[in-house]
Amino acid sequence: MTLVPVVSAEELAREVFAAARGADAVVMAAAVADYRPAERSSRKLKKEALGDGLTIRLVKNRDILSSLVLEKSVAGPIIGFAAETAEGEELLDLGRQKMARKKCDLLVINSVGGDEGFGSSTNTVTVIDRSGQVVAQAAGSKREIADRVLDLVR
Repeated sequence: MTLVPVVSAEELAREVFAAARGADAVVMAAAVADYRPAERSSRKLKKEALGDGLTIRLVKNRDILSSLVLEKSVAGPIIGFAAETAEGEELLDLGRQKMARKKCDLLVINSVGGDEGFGSSTNTVTVIDRSGQVVAQAAGSKREIADRVLDLVR
């Protein structure tokens, strides 16, 4: 594994595409913002100059997972993640909808919030394939879940 630090979603996209070419598998586990500020400032925005309100215009970031699937430069499977604030059947439905849009090989769906997901050392996931069928479920530490997901790739 090689760690490549990035600051923005644009940098992440560039680095992912460079590293993915010919890869045996790609696991897209980064939680990247869907939007970014349309304009960047090289200086601190002073509240005295802005007044009582500030409006920040956001623009959509490139969908790295969907773009990677469309490029078809990865030799092996592409695994995506879907972090949702839902549970049960609603969670699975949201995952299937995301799979229909992203068209990756496997999608790891997890509920975030409460005592699992972001900011927690444990999680529970369901993995679906392109057809939306459940191919695995796992619960435990994030390491245990990562091992289970990687078992599906082998």
